Amino acid sequence: MTPEEAKKILALYRPGSADQDDPAFAEALDMADPGRQPSRRASQLDPELSRWFREHCAAFLSVRGKFLDIQPPPALKDQILAEYKSHVTPMRPRRRLVLACVACVLVMAAFLTVFFIRRAQRDFSIYRQRVVAQALRPFYSMDVETNNLTAINTYLAGRHAPANYLLPPSLKSATPAGCAVIDWHGKLVTMLCFRTGKTLGPGEVADLWLFVANQDDVVNGPTSVSRAVTQMDRMATAAWSQRGQVYMLGIIGDEGALQKYL
Repeated sequence: MTPEEAKKILALYRPGSADQDDPAFAEALDMADPGRQPSRRASQLDPELSRWFREHCAAFLSVRGKFLDIQPPPALKDQILAEYKSHVTPMRPRRRLVLACVACVLVMAAFLTVFFIRRAQRDFSIYRQRVVAQALRPFYSMDVETNNLTAINTYLAGRHAPANYLLPPSLKSATPAGCAVIDWHGKLVTMLCFRTGKTLGPGEVADLWLFVANQDDVVNGPTSVSRAVTQMDRMATAAWSQRGQVYMLGIIGDEGALQKYL
């Protein structure tokens, strides 16, 4: 089974349900969920499929939570039962109206399900996981490798990625290493790569990153210039917004290592 075939199967998977024991999902789950096969080496797993599966589960649980919060009108059940049991001719037009309303509700529910799933998949928490995973991926290739910010910005502008960003003055003490453009649900995110001067580990090409996205492309992102610090795996991150863009600064290390560049 290829990763794309696994995605098609897992698109129907409902986390927290009996699907986890359904043989129809077993092979795809073994490929996407490292927890099911702890004896497998990391090199045997598909990191992109695992990331997609985590995002899928997070989006499903978010939408399910929103639907659980919806409470129908108290008298709706009694009204539907009364209309169903009634066979008096004058009541038929009203019965048809009720059925039409129910059909409209179902159509609207389907529309909202798709809307909330797509919106949940663009949530800032998932965005942060996505870009951190990209930066920490060993031996990834930058689109452009150079210490010339002018050349980097020229490339970004040519790709229509965010290039009019505001570079924090503190980053002037770091050495640019290059950049990459990340696809985020059809929108482009700028990833600027820097080196702080510390010795890099095996497979590492940078140890400091600045990610820039348009604010409309990320749901529930930061809304002020205040830096909110969060530890993600081996990376300490700080996020803020400024002039219609969402910024996230990340460094390998803890909050103490990050403070120098905030």
